Amino acid sequence: MVREYAAFGKASGVTVSASCPLIALDGPNWEAELEKTEDAIVVVDEGSGFLRTAAFARAVRDSGNYFLLITREYLHQLPYSVTEIYQIVGSKNKRFEPVYSDIYRMYDHPRQTSTDAE
Repeated sequence: MVREYAAFGKASGVTVSASCPLIALDGPNWEAELEKTEDAIVVVDEGSGFLRTAAFARAVRDSGNYFLLITREYLHQLPYSVTEIYQIVGSKNKRFEPVYSDIYRMYDHPRQTSTDAE
């Protein structure tokens, strides 16, 4: 939907309300696109193969952007805080809720090496 909005604006039928630029990152030129993006919300869908790579993890680490990663997979190569992982809930009026509480933490999963992620 973000990609549709970026390409067609209001004609896409999508409404975007954000206090900073919002971009959808995908395709083979993702690195060049990310390099020229600053202070934006970057949306990456799980269909983007680069999401699981060490190169993407390095790019995220060195970026000044916010990232919305839509995936069902564990991304062991990315540094993240479990208090910053949310799920989308609701059918009509969707909202974000934290996935992990103080009682349920996901700290003991084996770490993936950078060679595994590439």
